[in-house]
Amino acid sequence: MNQVLVISLLLVLVMGASFGLNLILLRFLRTMGTKDQKAKIEVRWSAQSKPTIGGIGFFFSFLFAVIFGLFINSSIGMPLLFLCAAAMMAFFMGLADDAFNTRPYFKLFVQITCALLLIAGGFYARLFAAEWMNYLFSLFWIVGMMNSINMLDNMDGVSGGVSFGIFLGLSAVFIQLNLVFLSLIALCMAAGVLGFLFLNWKTAKLYMGDSGSQLLGVLLAALACAGPLNIHILGISPFQSLSILVLLFLLPICDTTLVTINRLRAGQSPMVGGRDHSTHNLSYLGLKDGQIALIYSLLTLLHSIIIFFLIKSHENYFYLSIVVYEMIVFVTLYAISRKNLKQQRYTY
Repeated sequence: MNQVLVISLLLVLVMGASFGLNLILLRFLRTMGTKDQKAKIEVRWSAQSKPTIGGIGFFFSFLFAVIFGLFINSSIGMPLLFLCAAAMMAFFMGLADDAFNTRPYFKLFVQITCALLLIAGGFYARLFAAEWMNYLFSLFWIVGMMNSINMLDNMDGVSGGVSFGIFLGLSAVFIQLNLVFLSLIALCMAAGVLGFLFLNWKTAKLYMGDSGSQLLGVLLAALACAGPLNIHILGISPFQSLSILVLLFLLPICDTTLVTINRLRAGQSPMVGGRDHSTHNLSYLGLKDGQIALIYSLLTLLHSIIIFFLIKSHENYFYLSIVVYEMIVFVTLYAISRKNLKQQRYTY
């Protein structure tokens, strides 16, 4: 009971610190990371220009989790150093992009470097018998998730709400596996994101920016490698592991996949901004931005709850039903996007 109280107080402290830090940054750094969205109205959903400084609060939430975790277990060793190095590289690369609009190839290079650091530190998938396949899958997964969280950050509250739900889901997995340090990182990041969401919900006072989306992406990907993608500690099959992973990250995966398919079909690059995301397509149907953010957040929380009860199960029919559900969600979102494109609610 005392441990629960201490952890609860810790999370309230992190959430309050994140909220307070963002308020201070808004007060003293009003122009830091402010992007002129009116100049890029064709690829930005909101016509307002807001500071993209939310990632700074995430970074301090991560540092707080690491420092507090070292007091609990000071013998964590090299994996933590590699995780910190990848997180710092992702954050500062994003910060540079928010300030200077760096080139896409530079971002990709840094993302690949972050993935290689995590793999070297042991944060890679354990799905296949051949290690080189695990490394290759992990490289694709980490780079892909860093871009997916960034692409999902296209409407107030969406990326933050989804990331909050995923961190809670990951913490539930780590708690059941008795991985205290990893659960602490996931919970502190969830608290930090929640503090940010108070200022990012419709209508947002600030955005997380690339510094935030890149940091969240690399941490989510790394924690997934340490939990849902490790069949040895879960004691489940690769198929079951992947079905859990996709359920937890379902909405970012669906969004990135349908955008990539639609743009490639239209001969466009998937790497540029646009108004063709799953969130935009729901808005074209008449849903308000706040409603879409709430739906995405609640769905991700629901998926996390399902995983909490599913993680100990070895019954394949549970996992098959999850895969069917995942396919239904993707096909529905994809069909909506194609219908909106046909009706010229957006064009390429």
